[in-house]
Amino acid sequence: PATSGGTVIYVAASNTWIAGGGLFRGSYQDEASWVKLADDSILTIDPFGSQSERYIPSLNRWIDDATVPIALYDSFGFELGAAFLLPAGRAFFLGATGNTALYTPSGNTNMGVWQAGPVIPNAQGTPDAPAAMMVNGKILCAVSPVPTSANHFPSPSSVYEFEPVAIAFTQVSGPTGSTYPGATYVMRMLDLPDGTVLLATSGSQLYVYQPGGLPLAAGQPAVSNITQNADQSFHITGTLLNGISEGAAYGDDVQMDSNYPLVRMIDGAGVVYYARTYGWTSTSVMASNRLVSSEFTLPANLPATNFSLVVIANGNSSAPASFSTAASVPVMVTQPKNQAAVVGTSVTFTVAAAGTPLQYLWQHNGIPIAGATASSYTTNNVQIINSGDVFGCLVSNFNGPTQSSNAVLTVVPGFPPGITAQPTNQSVLVGGLATVSVTATSTAAISYFWQRNGSVIAGATSSTYSTNNVQLSDSGTFFRCVVSNIFGSTLSSNAVLTVVTGPSNDLCSTAFVVTTNNYANA
Repeated sequence: PATSGGTVIYVAASNTWIAGGGLFRGSYQDEASWVKLADDSILTIDPFGSQSERYIPSLNRWIDDATVPIALYDSFGFELGAAFLLPAGRAFFLGATGNTALYTPSGNTNMGVWQAGPVIPNAQGTPDAPAAMMVNGKILCAVSPVPTSANHFPSPSSVYEFEPVAIAFTQVSGPTGSTYPGATYVMRMLDLPDGTVLLATSGSQLYVYQPGGLPLAAGQPAVSNITQNADQSFHITGTLLNGISEGAAYGDDVQMDSNYPLVRMIDGAGVVYYARTYGWTSTSVMASNRLVSSEFTLPANLPATNFSLVVIANGNSSAPASFSTAASVPVMVTQPKNQAAVVGTSVTFTVAAAGTPLQYLWQHNGIPIAGATASSYTTNNVQIINSGDVFGCLVSNFNGPTQSSNAVLTVVPGFPPGITAQPTNQSVLVGGLATVSVTATSTAAISYFWQRNGSVIAGATSSTYSTNNVQLSDSGTFFRCVVSNIFGSTLSSNAVLTVVTGPSNDLCSTAFVVTTNNYANA
């Protein structure tokens, strides 16, 4: 849909893509920046002009919106900078021209209102440049000189803070001094969970920017309730779990949104742990007092102790909530999974739990297995008679045991390899190289044994065999391959070698292959 005028929607629950609404105008959104507004609509300025439109999720439709009063796309590289939802509810777009624009949403399908924002000082612009909404409500911006016809991505780069209340820019130090020698388009920013901003450039060196002031109270998540689910995961409910913006942004080339909850736990010794969150009920930003929720699972080998738990959105953390595994039996993090295996092979079952120190005892068909006291268990040389066997694990700590779910073993017969691509006949010039190959599938390890005229070729034990400096006397020779595994062998068909003389282009071996790809060849 990047060039067809359409959009697509990713459905996380089913891991599928579905068709989204077609754009109101134009056929693409190349170089555009999108902003999620508080009403969940998506705002964009259509390339490469001043007309805007919005996507309305409830209608699955793009609608026309107001005209931007100033130029943001530059006339040379046609680039744009990042865009943000500001804490007061307006959208803010940074332009490669050095201009900025502010958008006041209508909150419904009526058009919003655009107005010119402050010009970036010192003739600076944002031709493909990162920026980040910081926890103090200000925006950290990478900028460079405004592009020209001779240089679409000029350098050096500078760093500014944009203050949305005063609507003003203030220059701050860059990562290596007052400026950075490179262009902005190689930079990336990311809001980190501790409230700092991570900056990456074109090299391997990373930089961290520490915002001044306090985190914005209006952007602070709040935890209402934490309960345990039947599968031993946890359900957390609260407000502003996704924050009030999408976090850091770049625009068209990369994304680093963080409008979803992170769960961090710190024990009494100051050790930090993160839980995996999933199943977010919403990624809406600036949702005020509307309750949202997420599921989370504990990290494996989390100790059995008391924790201070916070939820973080875009680096802004909630007030601490008490969370304890001190009096809990082990919490299963990863259950053993059903396994299918071929006769004669080995199978490994694994379990992971939180609530250390942990002890493990594996069971086979409900009976404890002597010596099976690790977090994984391997059974060797499985046979058809083992198909349907059940394996589970009893995981214990000083608060008691937790029984894992059962994992069922399915054992299938083994078969000789199946050949999916046979060796093909070869025509080669005198003195040339002949290569034959075979492709096979197997449920067990494969061995290859090539033959020449029915006799085994010493050392020819890969899926491909080559013979050099062929002569006319080799013409008519046939090659074939015996493909084997522990269950038997399969013989390939014969590939006959024909050796010819003549001009080097008779076989078209060095011909340029014309395809349907879009390129020019001289």
